[in-house]
Amino acid sequence: MLEHGRVRLTSGPKENGSRPAIDPLFRSAAHHYGRRVVGVVLSGNLNDGTAGLLAVKRRGGVAVVQSVDSALYPGMPGSAIDHVAVDHVAAPAEIATFLDTLVRRTVPEREVTLVSPDRDETAGSLTNDLVALEDRRQQPGIPSTMSCPECHGVLWEVGDGNLVKFRCRVGHAYTDEALLAHQADQLEAALWTALRALEEHAALSRRLSTRASGQGHARSAAVFTEHAVDAEHHASLIRTVLARGQKGAVAEMSEPESSSA
Repeated sequence: MLEHGRVRLTSGPKENGSRPAIDPLFRSAAHHYGRRVVGVVLSGNLNDGTAGLLAVKRRGGVAVVQSVDSALYPGMPGSAIDHVAVDHVAAPAEIATFLDTLVRRTVPEREVTLVSPDRDETAGSLTNDLVALEDRRQQPGIPSTMSCPECHGVLWEVGDGNLVKFRCRVGHAYTDEALLAHQADQLEAALWTALRALEEHAALSRRLSTRASGQGHARSAAVFTEHAVDAEHHASLIRTVLARGQKGAVAEMSEPESSSA
Protein backbone atom coordinates (compact mmCIF):
# COMPACT_ATOMS: atom_id res chain seq x y z
CA MET A 1 0.00 0.00 0.00
CA LEU A 2 1.02 3.61 -0.47
CA GLU A 3 1.61 6.11 2.29
CA HIS A 4 3.05 9.58 2.00
CA GLY A 5 6.45 9.13 0.36
CA ARG A 6 6.71 5.36 0.68
CA VAL A 7 5.33 1.97 -0.30
CA ARG A 8 4.48 -0.42 2.54
CA LEU A 9 4.15 -4.20 2.30
CA THR A 10 1.73 -5.55 4.89
CA SER A 11 0.59 -8.93 6.16
CA GLY A 12 -3.07 -7.95 6.27
CA PRO A 13 -6.03 -9.93 4.85
CA LYS A 14 -5.88 -10.90 1.20
CA GLU A 15 -8.13 -9.30 -1.38
CA ASN A 16 -9.36 -11.48 -4.22
CA GLY A 17 -6.96 -14.12 -2.92
CA SER A 18 -3.86 -11.95 -3.38
CA ARG A 19 -1.44 -10.01 -1.22
CA PRO A 20 -0.18 -7.54 -2.40
CA ALA A 21 -3.36 -6.72 -4.30
CA ILE A 22 -4.25 -4.03 -6.81
CA ASP A 23 -7.42 -2.74 -5.11
CA PRO A 24 -5.87 -1.78 -1.72
CA LEU A 25 -2.93 -0.28 -3.65
CA PHE A 26 -5.29 1.96 -5.60
CA ARG A 27 -7.39 2.83 -2.53
CA SER A 28 -4.39 3.79 -0.40
CA ALA A 29 -2.94 5.86 -3.25
CA ALA A 30 -6.26 7.64 -3.70
CA HIS A 31 -6.51 8.35 0.04
CA HIS A 32 -3.04 9.90 0.32
CA TYR A 33 -2.60 11.54 -3.08
CA GLY A 34 -6.12 12.26 -4.34
CA ARG A 35 -6.10 14.13 -7.64
CA ARG A 36 -2.44 13.33 -8.23
CA VAL A 37 -3.15 9.61 -8.72
CA VAL A 38 -3.25 7.96 -12.13
CA GLY A 39 -4.71 4.45 -11.91
CA VAL A 40 -3.89 2.14 -14.81
CA VAL A 41 -5.64 -1.19 -15.42
CA LEU A 42 -4.05 -3.48 -18.00
CA SER A 43 -4.73 -6.95 -19.37
CA GLY A 44 -5.82 -9.53 -16.80
CA ASN A 45 -8.46 -12.03 -15.78
CA LEU A 46 -11.62 -11.44 -13.71
CA ASN A 47 -12.38 -7.92 -12.44
CA ASP A 48 -9.45 -7.07 -10.18
CA GLY A 49 -8.69 -3.36 -10.11
CA THR A 50 -12.23 -2.16 -10.75
CA ALA A 51 -13.06 -1.36 -7.11
CA GLY A 52 -9.71 0.37 -6.64
CA LEU A 53 -10.15 2.41 -9.80
CA LEU A 54 -13.54 3.57 -8.51
CA ALA A 55 -11.77 4.88 -5.39
CA VAL A 56 -9.23 6.70 -7.55
CA LYS A 57 -12.00 8.43 -9.50
CA ARG A 58 -13.93 9.38 -6.37
CA ARG A 59 -10.85 11.16 -5.05
CA GLY A 60 -10.46 13.08 -8.30
CA GLY A 61 -7.71 10.94 -9.85
CA VAL A 62 -7.36 9.84 -13.45
CA ALA A 63 -8.49 6.40 -14.65
CA VAL A 64 -6.61 4.85 -17.58
CA VAL A 65 -7.51 1.45 -19.03
CA GLN A 66 -6.04 -0.69 -21.78
CA SER A 67 -8.40 -1.16 -24.70
CA VAL A 68 -10.15 -4.53 -24.66
CA ASP A 69 -9.20 -5.39 -28.24
CA SER A 70 -5.48 -4.99 -27.44
CA ALA A 71 -5.62 -7.06 -24.22
CA LEU A 72 -4.58 -10.70 -24.17
CA TYR A 73 -6.98 -11.20 -21.24
CA PRO A 74 -9.85 -8.69 -21.44
CA GLY A 75 -11.50 -9.40 -18.08
CA MET A 76 -9.89 -6.64 -16.00
CA PRO A 77 -9.99 -3.83 -18.59
CA GLY A 78 -13.50 -4.80 -19.67
CA SER A 79 -14.80 -4.67 -16.09
CA ALA A 80 -13.11 -1.32 -15.43
CA ILE A 81 -14.66 0.19 -18.56
CA ASP A 82 -18.10 -1.16 -17.61
CA HIS A 83 -18.09 0.14 -14.01
CA VAL A 84 -15.85 3.23 -13.94
CA ALA A 85 -16.06 6.56 -15.74
CA VAL A 86 -12.71 5.96 -17.41
CA ASP A 87 -10.77 8.99 -18.65
CA HIS A 88 -8.62 7.29 -21.27
CA VAL A 89 -8.82 3.94 -23.11
CA ALA A 90 -5.95 3.01 -25.39
CA ALA A 91 -3.43 0.39 -26.45
CA PRO A 92 -0.32 0.04 -24.24
CA ALA A 93 1.93 2.12 -26.53
CA GLU A 94 -0.54 5.02 -26.45
CA ILE A 95 -0.93 4.70 -22.69
CA ALA A 96 2.82 5.18 -22.24
CA THR A 97 2.70 8.46 -24.17
CA PHE A 98 -0.38 9.60 -22.27
CA LEU A 99 1.23 8.83 -18.90
CA ASP A 100 4.30 10.85 -19.84
CA THR A 101 2.03 13.84 -20.45
CA LEU A 102 0.08 13.32 -17.23
CA VAL A 103 3.08 13.11 -14.91
CA ARG A 104 4.43 16.40 -16.25
CA ARG A 105 1.34 18.40 -15.40
CA THR A 106 0.88 20.37 -12.19
CA VAL A 107 -1.93 19.20 -9.94
CA PRO A 108 -3.14 21.19 -6.91
CA GLU A 109 -2.53 19.52 -3.56
CA ARG A 110 -6.17 20.03 -2.50
CA GLU A 111 -8.12 16.80 -2.16
CA VAL A 112 -11.60 16.45 -3.61
CA THR A 113 -14.55 15.44 -1.48
CA LEU A 114 -15.25 11.74 -1.52
CA VAL A 115 -18.38 11.00 -3.51
CA SER A 116 -19.62 7.69 -2.18
CA PRO A 117 -23.10 6.64 -1.09
CA ASP A 118 -21.68 4.09 1.33
CA ARG A 119 -18.40 4.57 3.15
CA ASP A 120 -14.79 5.47 2.53
CA GLU A 121 -12.97 2.14 2.35
CA THR A 122 -9.63 3.94 2.14
CA ALA A 123 -9.93 5.04 5.75
CA GLY A 124 -9.14 1.53 6.88
CA SER A 125 -6.46 0.93 4.25
CA LEU A 126 -3.68 2.92 5.82
CA THR A 127 -1.42 0.73 7.88
CA ASN A 128 -0.58 -2.92 8.41
CA ASP A 129 -3.51 -5.20 9.24
CA LEU A 130 -6.09 -2.39 9.44
CA VAL A 131 -6.99 -2.84 5.77
CA ALA A 132 -10.72 -2.16 5.51
CA LEU A 133 -11.31 -3.10 9.17
CA GLU A 134 -12.66 0.22 10.39
CA ASP A 135 -14.95 -1.51 12.85
CA ARG A 136 -14.56 -5.18 13.76
CA ARG A 137 -17.77 -5.13 15.78
CA GLN A 138 -20.10 -3.85 13.06
CA GLN A 139 -19.70 -5.06 9.50
CA PRO A 140 -20.93 -2.93 6.58
CA GLY A 141 -23.54 -4.22 4.17
CA ILE A 142 -25.72 -7.26 4.72
CA PRO A 143 -24.79 -10.86 5.61
CA SER A 144 -24.75 -13.10 2.54
CA THR A 145 -25.46 -16.82 2.38
CA MET A 146 -21.85 -17.54 1.41
CA SER A 147 -18.68 -18.17 3.38
CA CYS A 148 -15.18 -16.80 2.92
CA PRO A 149 -12.98 -19.19 0.89
CA GLU A 150 -9.98 -18.16 2.99
CA CYS A 151 -11.22 -18.40 6.61
CA HIS A 152 -14.78 -19.78 6.10
CA GLY A 153 -16.39 -16.92 8.02
CA VAL A 154 -19.60 -15.20 6.92
CA LEU A 155 -19.22 -12.89 3.95
CA TRP A 156 -20.96 -9.51 4.04
CA GLU A 157 -22.22 -8.10 0.75
CA VAL A 158 -21.49 -4.47 -0.02
CA GLY A 159 -22.70 -2.62 -3.09
CA ASP A 160 -20.32 -0.19 -4.76
CA GLY A 161 -22.28 1.31 -7.62
CA ASN A 162 -22.94 -1.59 -9.99
CA LEU A 163 -20.03 -3.55 -8.52
CA VAL A 164 -20.78 -6.19 -5.88
CA LYS A 165 -18.13 -6.90 -3.25
CA PHE A 166 -17.90 -9.30 -0.34
CA ARG A 167 -15.87 -8.97 2.85
CA CYS A 168 -15.60 -11.21 5.91
CA ARG A 169 -15.11 -10.10 9.51
CA VAL A 170 -11.33 -10.49 9.47
CA GLY A 171 -11.02 -8.51 6.23
CA HIS A 172 -10.66 -10.95 3.33
CA ALA A 173 -12.35 -9.30 0.37
CA TYR A 174 -13.64 -10.49 -2.99
CA THR A 175 -15.44 -9.08 -5.98
CA ASP A 176 -18.26 -11.27 -7.28
CA GLU A 177 -16.15 -12.71 -10.10
CA ALA A 178 -13.18 -13.39 -7.83
CA LEU A 179 -15.44 -15.11 -5.30
CA LEU A 180 -16.86 -17.34 -8.04
CA ALA A 181 -13.35 -18.31 -9.15
CA HIS A 182 -12.24 -19.14 -5.61
CA GLN A 183 -15.40 -21.16 -5.00
CA ALA A 184 -14.60 -23.14 -8.15
CA ASP A 185 -11.11 -23.86 -6.82
CA GLN A 186 -12.55 -25.03 -3.51
CA LEU A 187 -15.10 -27.22 -5.29
CA GLU A 188 -12.40 -28.88 -7.39
CA ALA A 189 -10.25 -29.50 -4.29
CA ALA A 190 -13.25 -31.06 -2.51
CA LEU A 191 -13.95 -33.32 -5.49
CA TRP A 192 -10.35 -34.53 -5.62
CA THR A 193 -10.52 -35.27 -1.89
CA ALA A 194 -13.75 -37.21 -2.36
CA LEU A 195 -12.24 -39.11 -5.30
CA ARG A 196 -9.21 -40.12 -3.26
CA ALA A 197 -11.38 -41.24 -0.33
CA LEU A 198 -13.66 -43.31 -2.57
CA GLU A 199 -10.80 -45.02 -4.39
CA GLU A 200 -9.07 -45.82 -1.09
CA HIS A 201 -12.37 -47.21 0.24
CA ALA A 202 -12.78 -49.35 -2.89
CA ALA A 203 -9.23 -50.68 -2.66
CA LEU A 204 -9.59 -51.60 1.02
CA SER A 205 -12.97 -53.22 0.37
CA ARG A 206 -11.45 -55.34 -2.41
CA ARG A 207 -8.66 -56.41 -0.08
CA LEU A 208 -11.10 -57.38 2.66
CA SER A 209 -13.25 -59.23 0.13
CA THR A 210 -10.26 -61.25 -1.05
CA ARG A 211 -9.27 -62.15 2.52
CA ALA A 212 -12.85 -63.09 3.48
CA SER A 213 -13.16 -65.24 0.37
CA GLY A 214 -9.90 -66.99 1.21
CA GLN A 215 -11.21 -67.77 4.68
CA GLY A 216 -14.40 -69.24 3.29
CA HIS A 217 -16.66 -66.35 4.34
CA ALA A 218 -18.60 -66.01 1.12
CA ARG A 219 -21.30 -63.71 2.51
CA SER A 220 -18.77 -61.24 3.97
CA ALA A 221 -16.78 -61.35 0.74
CA ALA A 222 -19.92 -60.47 -1.22
CA VAL A 223 -20.69 -57.52 1.08
CA PHE A 224 -17.15 -56.16 0.77
CA THR A 225 -17.30 -56.59 -3.00
CA GLU A 226 -20.58 -54.67 -3.10
CA HIS A 227 -18.99 -51.83 -1.12
CA ALA A 228 -16.06 -51.78 -3.53
CA VAL A 229 -18.32 -51.68 -6.60
CA ASP A 230 -20.38 -48.80 -5.17
CA ALA A 231 -17.27 -46.79 -4.26
CA GLU A 232 -15.71 -47.42 -7.69
CA HIS A 233 -18.94 -46.31 -9.39
CA HIS A 234 -19.11 -43.04 -7.43
CA ALA A 235 -15.39 -42.44 -7.94
CA SER A 236 -15.83 -42.92 -11.68
CA LEU A 237 -18.62 -40.31 -11.74
CA ILE A 238 -16.48 -37.77 -9.87
CA ARG A 239 -13.46 -38.45 -12.10
CA THR A 240 -15.67 -37.81 -15.14
CA VAL A 241 -16.88 -34.51 -13.68
CA LEU A 242 -13.30 -33.44 -12.94
CA ALA A 243 -12.10 -34.43 -16.42
CA ARG A 244 -14.90 -32.49 -18.10
CA GLY A 245 -14.19 -29.45 -15.95
CA GLN A 246 -10.49 -29.46 -16.80
CA LYS A 247 -11.13 -30.04 -20.51
CA GLY A 248 -13.64 -27.15 -20.49
CA ALA A 249 -11.11 -24.83 -18.90
CA VAL A 250 -8.42 -25.80 -21.42
CA ALA A 251 -10.85 -25.31 -24.33
CA GLU A 252 -11.87 -21.91 -23.00
CA MET A 253 -8.24 -20.79 -22.70
CA SER A 254 -7.45 -22.00 -26.24
CA GLU A 255 -10.40 -20.24 -27.89
CA PRO A 256 -9.64 -16.84 -29.47
CA GLU A 257 -10.99 -13.93 -27.45
CA SER A 258 -13.74 -11.89 -29.08
CA SER A 259 -12.84 -8.23 -29.57
CA SER A 260 -14.98 -5.32 -28.48
CA ALA A 261 -14.46 -1.60 -28.48
